[in-house]
Amino acid sequence: IIKEMREYKIVVLGSDGIGKSALTVQFVQGLFVENSSLS
Repeated sequence: IIKEMREYKIVVLGSDGIGKSALTVQFVQGLFVENSSLS
């Protein structure tokens, strides 16, 4: 059985350094990066 992949486009807004990238990684990959320099 082949499942259909859905494509989503999201916009994450907020001030600098509040965890937008960490939240996005958590949503997409299912893990939380506590100490990161993704921005």
